[in-house]
Amino acid sequence: MAAVLEPVGETSPALYFLELPVNNDRESIVENVRINAARGLPELQQQAWTDKPLIVVGGGPSLHDYLPFLKAFRPDCHVLAINGAYKFLRSQGIAPEHFLLIDSRPDNVIHVDSPHGGTNHFLASQVHPKVFEALRDHNITLFHLGTEATYEALKGTGEHTFSAGPIGMASVHAVYLGAALGYRTQFLFGYDFSHKAGETYAFEQPMNKDDDAFEVTLNGVKYQTTLALARTAEQFAKAITPIISGCNLDIRMFSSGLLPEMLKIAMNPTTAESERSKYEQIWKLDAYRKVSPGFDDLDRALASLCPWEGSSVADFGCGTGRVVAELIRSGYRGIGVDIAGNALEEDVPFVQQALWEPLPMVDFALCTDVLEHIPTERVRDTLASISEAVEEACYLNIDTIPDSFGVNIGQRLHLTVMPAAWWEAELKRVWPSVQLVSDDGRQAVFVCKH
Repeated sequence: MAAVLEPVGETSPALYFLELPVNNDRESIVENVRINAARGLPELQQQAWTDKPLIVVGGGPSLHDYLPFLKAFRPDCHVLAINGAYKFLRSQGIAPEHFLLIDSRPDNVIHVDSPHGGTNHFLASQVHPKVFEALRDHNITLFHLGTEATYEALKGTGEHTFSAGPIGMASVHAVYLGAALGYRTQFLFGYDFSHKAGETYAFEQPMNKDDDAFEVTLNGVKYQTTLALARTAEQFAKAITPIISGCNLDIRMFSSGLLPEMLKIAMNPTTAESERSKYEQIWKLDAYRKVSPGFDDLDRALASLCPWEGSSVADFGCGTGRVVAELIRSGYRGIGVDIAGNALEEDVPFVQQALWEPLPMVDFALCTDVLEHIPTERVRDTLASISEAVEEACYLNIDTIPDSFGVNIGQRLHLTVMPAAWWEAELKRVWPSVQLVSDDGRQAVFVCKH
């Protein structure tokens, strides 16, 4: 069986970091951990496997839709509530066996203002002391997240057990906790990570009510979500895979929204062959060839990049090759890359391949009206591939709205419709310097430099 908990003494824990926002400062977290670790509470220990399923309840609005299923399963299952789902379930006459909280803000005390005597409350040591005080007459089990702040607070205090769950993701950490408690079969409710009919959560959640919402399009369906929810959803599959495969878990989703759709995509990733076939089909249409956003944007791109005469400049997603031909006429060593070989009209240096594959090395590059076409699950590989291939700087012009041309072949062309803030965060993963040049709500222009 794979380790779900990591015993750690005087050595640094094996950290599993995901790039998610921290909702409290390091000093506060260190202080919380020191106070709570001194309470002498029992710490989480690995339990033997049980055949009883576990219902894990998050806060997505589809929880209302699936509530009849939850109630039907309840007699044969145990229940783990995350955050505000605790009070919601109590209002529905359901007393959870387990409660999970990892958020370190003091406001979380609202989740435990009417605790159930039969519930075991699993609290991360970074949780605010107010929550511990509110539960002082109830069952509490302590566990430690593998963060640098937690390790700093516990250094020199002896042996502790750190959870191997991902940092900052209560939704995934609940699955890890379930495995630590011995539940191999888990049913996930309220795991939406998107809004529904104006609802952000299935219940009142005042701490997150001011989070800015935006719209994303996935497989032709529009979802309202927040940046934090969207980033968590896109990392969920990656975060949960180790525990599913390592412990042979049976995870079943009783939710609807952005996350379930993203999981479908993650389990069936788009291949270069399927995308190549689609674009070879679209490039057979003369109307598609008439528009050349890259050519229209070339002057601004070159003014932003300032390439020297004779430098190598790539057009990633070059289509017809008109931009490459103009680059060569202007004294640069131009080269084009595109997934569809039949797109090319000009006699220019050309490489046919997907952009998430290794690319030819160049000094500069431009990529106009291309990245929104990349399947969402391939975006990170694509951005990394471009960054690795470009020595100096890259100009990126990205559409942030759905396409209107794919209907001509019965397929969507803009597969990753995200706001500028989302793209900026992704670009900063692989570029040391990212400048947002413009964002008019339809297109976002960036210049990235090494």
